[in-house]
Amino acid sequence: MKVKNWVIGGIVALFLLLLVICGYRAYMFGDVTLSLEQMAKKRILITYYTRTNDTTKIANTIHELVGGDMIKIEPERAYPADKNLYLKKISEEKDKHSVVPLKNAFPKLGQYDIIFVGSPAPNGTAATPVKSFLYKNNKSLKKKIIIPFIVYEKPALAMGAYRDMEFQSVDSYFKNPYYMQEGDKKSRKVSITRWLKLIKFKRYELK
Repeated sequence: MKVKNWVIGGIVALFLLLLVICGYRAYMFGDVTLSLEQMAKKRILITYYTRTNDTTKIANTIHELVGGDMIKIEPERAYPADKNLYLKKISEEKDKHSVVPLKNAFPKLGQYDIIFVGSPAPNGTAATPVKSFLYKNNKSLKKKIIIPFIVYEKPALAMGAYRDMEFQSVDSYFKNPYYMQEGDKKSRKVSITRWLKLIKFKRYELK
């Protein structure tokens, strides 16, 4: 009888331990949606590269909703104004895995909790200045929350830009990006607000 009670007691103890472990994992890894007010209390940087004004408009709308600092990513050498020449240059840089010099040094990235990073998607890749920013600051961005926003010409090109950005910062926490087509006339504030409310964070990302 004593052996039977001991076995039952052991099973109960093991069951309770599993409940505690599962509860802890559910707490740590469960999805959390930050309200705009909660997000605004985080230390936020909005940074982006733009060839057209579309990426700038998204950055301005995000800034209006959640605040934070805003810095434009600028290469030391400007890209050709002609679209075809620009796309050719981006393709060459992609093939060579180029890292281009930037005007901005970004010396204090460690102070931020959330970093929005905006890029066009030329030829299905992130713009080279954006990839260079992520590559150059890889250590400073470790375990930071990165939220991309991407402007694309064709839908098929958008995901490639996101994957390129994620590849450059494998130790960061990437969230679902905001996508917008070039020249889109829809209400950015409405769609961006909806997107920000739907972004899922993990509890361990918010520590």
